[in-house]
Amino acid sequence: MASRKGFSPEETLRLSVAGFLFLENERENRQDYGTHFFLFGLRNGTGKMADRWELPGGKVEEGETLVQALERECEEELQLRPTVVKVLDFADFIHKGNNFRVYGCLAKIPHEPRVNPEHQRFGWFTLAQALHLDLVDSDRDLLKKISQDPTALGDD
Repeated sequence: MASRKGFSPEETLRLSVAGFLFLENERENRQDYGTHFFLFGLRNGTGKMADRWELPGGKVEEGETLVQALERECEEELQLRPTVVKVLDFADFIHKGNNFRVYGCLAKIPHEPRVNPEHQRFGWFTLAQALHLDLVDSDRDLLKKISQDPTALGDD
């Protein structure tokens, strides 16, 4: 998976979404989102994404909004429904010859996720800690972009 900034207008762009998920009751104990612990999953399987950490999420299906896509992906993968706080930013990447734009969404979840076949385990990391993980390329680009903007995770 190679990352690249922007695509030419004639190229088809597929959308995906990644959730910066935090536990709902944790917010009361933190001064800002930058100190929150966000959920990351360690991928199972083979190929380039195996044994790498990723944010929960996936492709946006036709007719879905970003929020609907994140809700569906979290219900399918984690058996929980997030409450999206806001859309943060995006990063562009290429995967298997297809052009993607992944949008990061800040969202709260009501409880810990259940283990699923796509992930070996889950972990909770701050943004600074997550930058030291072996992340999938698209999430690393998105995480770097968001962590460089001190207002990205702030309250509206």
